[in-house]
Amino acid sequence: MSEDRQKDKKESLSGLGKRNLKKTLPESMRKKKDQSDKSKEATEFIPHETSVRQNTSPPSRSVSPAKAKPEIPRQKVSVPQANFASTSPKLVATPKPEKKAVPKKSKKDRALLSLQKFKQRFASKKDSASQEKEKAKGRIYRSLQDRKNITFLVLGILLVFVSGIYGLYTLYSSQRQSKYIEELRSFIIPEKPENFVAKAHPVLIEFINQGSSCIPVFRKLYPTMTPSQKVAVLLILGEIQDPQAMDIWMDALQSNVPLLARFAARSVARLEEKAIAPLKEKWKNLDAASKPYFIEAMALTEQSEALPLILESLQKEDTKTREVSAEKLKYFKNKKEIIDPLYSALSDKESSVAEKALVVLDLLQKEQILSPYAEGLSQRTKQAFLSSQMPEIRARLLQLMGILGLCLKKDGDNYISFFKEDVKKAFQEDSIPEKIAAAYILGKFQDEEMIPELILHIESDIPELSQNIALSLAALASPIVPKEILSRKWKPFAHVQKALAKILHEYSIYTIRLGLKEKAIGFLKEMMAISFYSSQESIAAALSLYTFQPIDMLIFQKEEIKDFKSLSSKIKKGEGNLAQYLKKRFSEKTDALDSLSLSKDPSEEAKILLLEEMNRILCSTDLYSQDRFPDEKQWPSGKEIHFHRVLIEKAFPQEIMPALLLAYSDVKNPKAFIQKFVPLFKPQSQNQPNKEDAVDPMDKRDPVSRNLWYQWTRETQKLLLASMEKEELLSEAQSLLLEEMNRLMCKGPIYEENLFEKVTLTKECKLLLGKELSKRDTVKLNRLLLEMVYPTEISIKGQAFHDLQNAKK
Repeated sequence: MSEDRQKDKKESLSGLGKRNLKKTLPESMRKKKDQSDKSKEATEFIPHETSVRQNTSPPSRSVSPAKAKPEIPRQKVSVPQANFASTSPKLVATPKPEKKAVPKKSKKDRALLSLQKFKQRFASKKDSASQEKEKAKGRIYRSLQDRKNITFLVLGILLVFVSGIYGLYTLYSSQRQSKYIEELRSFIIPEKPENFVAKAHPVLIEFINQGSSCIPVFRKLYPTMTPSQKVAVLLILGEIQDPQAMDIWMDALQSNVPLLARFAARSVARLEEKAIAPLKEKWKNLDAASKPYFIEAMALTEQSEALPLILESLQKEDTKTREVSAEKLKYFKNKKEIIDPLYSALSDKESSVAEKALVVLDLLQKEQILSPYAEGLSQRTKQAFLSSQMPEIRARLLQLMGILGLCLKKDGDNYISFFKEDVKKAFQEDSIPEKIAAAYILGKFQDEEMIPELILHIESDIPELSQNIALSLAALASPIVPKEILSRKWKPFAHVQKALAKILHEYSIYTIRLGLKEKAIGFLKEMMAISFYSSQESIAAALSLYTFQPIDMLIFQKEEIKDFKSLSSKIKKGEGNLAQYLKKRFSEKTDALDSLSLSKDPSEEAKILLLEEMNRILCSTDLYSQDRFPDEKQWPSGKEIHFHRVLIEKAFPQEIMPALLLAYSDVKNPKAFIQKFVPLFKPQSQNQPNKEDAVDPMDKRDPVSRNLWYQWTRETQKLLLASMEKEELLSEAQSLLLEEMNRLMCKGPIYEENLFEKVTLTKECKLLLGKELSKRDTVKLNRLLLEMVYPTEISIKGQAFHDLQNAKK
């Protein structure tokens, strides 16, 4: 019995050891071990078959391998049978084996067993926790992977979307750039680039806003661009101010195209100090033709680093470069280093260089920069004048005397007295260059003692001398001058007529105050009747001041004659009453008319002769007659020149363009036109009287009419108001209204953005607004604007003539 207990004890200990060993194995090996144990147990408990019968007893409770006892199979016992037929064999029960007593577990065994179970449960919990942790890690990892994949997918979609938008934007920008570059073909090149504001141009501002990004496009297309496009590009680059465009600037500066080179010089100079080094580097291998533009570019930077090169060029380079160097020193007017080179330039062999230097010195004097150097220069100038024997050099020194004489000393006096006698003596001598120079200086020195002598020399055969005397007399501002001019008879020379017109133009206020207005008008009209084309514009300008009418806008200009050949042919054949009259007046010009009517391309000389005669006719006294113009009513006195111009235009509508000024025939309905300007005043009340010109708040005038009304004189306003009540005043009011309108049209552009915001401007108006306006351009712009604001009151220029011709037909 003790042996069995020991055996069971050993078996239990061996099982416990196996289980402890299994715990030390990894999870995967542990599972395999459990599976192998289970399969082994299954094979041990398979029941053995007997030859008699199977054991059909209910299965016993499963026992652990340690406690299981070997089962004794039941044996089939065969009993010897007797030789009796009636006897049957009997089964003999197999003796049951004795059950072994289950040994009682000691406290130690139970404690060990409990400990093992606790460890097993703890290990299983730990394993499950670690498994859950591993699963959680797996889930987190897979979640992170999924998120990363989604992020990449979203980023990819965004990248494709952004790329698409960028591509569309690039395509749009490219097409837009191409459109704007094409529009630059119609860019109007400014006459004065220094006054041009590129940012105010609707197309240029688009490129300026793009900045440096448009430079590669310009670089690619610049060689094939038109001059207008190239100038526009240079203006744009000047606003961008990026050194990356230096190759474009250099190309323009060396193009030998003066237009491009001038704009390039002004444009690259906007870089200031950044432009000096590239310009100097190019200067080393530069051809002579391009040097003046490089000098201009460096001077416009106003950087001190450029001054030594410019001063050196003033002495050593060719004539053109020296001229530009002298002229551009004005940008360094505060540098004392320029004084001696400018003085030395007066001795240059080329007079043009000396003239540029004198212009700069005169500028320095006007800005009181030259005064600190005047004392030393005055001494040097006088000594050089007295010692020089060359008339041209002496004439230049006389001009310098006129500049230095106005410089101020420390005590407030000037240097006029230091030079006065030398100037007088030079004018009285026979040297023409010195006389011309002295004539101008006498006026600057206000030497009234020389007035009679100056007037005597107006009729000189030398145009330059007559012109300088006119400038000198104009500067003297003496009442003696207009009296002497109007009381004499003068030679019919073009340069003399220009000089006399200049003097009367400058003395208009004195002449009117002296009561010589009508005499001056008659004098100028007589002079116009025998005038020359070169002097006619000056005479007309003087007449405008005395007649208060824009006569200078009424004389015929070359661009106003549409067909010279047809006009001369009609006059020669005498087609019509006016043509016959003109033919008689043109008898001396028969040869000119022949050349005009027969030649396919008339010469400029023949055209000028015809214009000259036409302008003389404007001031004739016998052009109008009732027999010659039975359908025309004579205009009021004082408007003869404008009336004659209208008569000639009506006689030759196919050959002559109508004047831009308003005429009586241009106003369709005078009363309706006047009503556009006349305001509605508040009704007067005895209890609360208003001001005489208190405007009714219900006044519905358009902004342009209201603005023009307040620019007219008080007398004009009163007459227009009275004409609304009295019909007999309407004709006088219309005449005064046209006079006021024409005066305003010549004064300046009437366009203001807030006044014309409801008016749709034509393309022609926009082009005029975008350029530097001459006086004729200003009148043209104003006429177009008035036609748009008053379409039912004012005829389109020339339309009245066409309507008249159609009515006659």
